[in-house]
Amino acid sequence: MSAAQLLAGAVGVVAVTSEYASRTIAATLTAVPRRLPLVGAKVGVAGVVVFLVALGGVLVAVLGAAALLASADAPVPAVGPTLARLVVGPALFLAVTTALGVGFGWLLRSTAGALAGLYAFLFLPSALGLVLPSALPYLPGNAGIAVLQVTPGLLPPWAGLSLYAAYAAAALVAGAIVLVRRDA
Repeated sequence: MSAAQLLAGAVGVVAVTSEYASRTIAATLTAVPRRLPLVGAKVGVAGVVVFLVALGGVLVAVLGAAALLASADAPVPAVGPTLARLVVGPALFLAVTTALGVGFGWLLRSTAGALAGLYAFLFLPSALGLVLPSALPYLPGNAGIAVLQVTPGLLPPWAGLSLYAAYAAAALVAGAIVLVRRDA
C-alpha cells in the first residue's frame, strides 16, 4: 500500500504542477478566471480517477484471493461490513492521498518540491512517535492507514480516514489561498 500511496500522491501533485512546468497554467487561469473552481476540478478529476483505478485493483485482488482460497478448500471470508470496508477503504485512502498531493502541488508549484514536501509530510512525522508514542496514530502517515486494518487499532477505521481527510482538506485550503493570492 505504501507504493500505491506514493503513486497516488504523485498523481495529485502532477495534476497541478505539470501545468506550471509546461507554462500552460496561464491559459488555464485565463479560461477559468475564478480560481477556486479550478482547485475543485483538479482534486475532483484526479481523486475520482485514482479512486476508480484503486477500487478496480482491490476488487480484482479480493476476487482472486477468494478464488484461491476456494480452490484450496480454505474458508472464504463472508461478505459483510468489514469486507466492504476493506474493499472501499483502500480506494478512499488513495483518493484522499491524491487530494493531499493536489494541495501540495498548489502550495509549491514545483513537481520535485511538492513531491518532496508531500512525502516528508507523510513519512517524517513518524519519527515523532519515538519521542511521543501516543501521537503516532494521529500523524498524517498513520491516520489514514486505520481504514485498512483488519483488527482494531489505536484509531477506529473511519475516524482515522476522516482525520487523514482533514489533513488533505487543510492542504487544499492552504493551496487554494496561495493560488488566489499569487499570480500564475
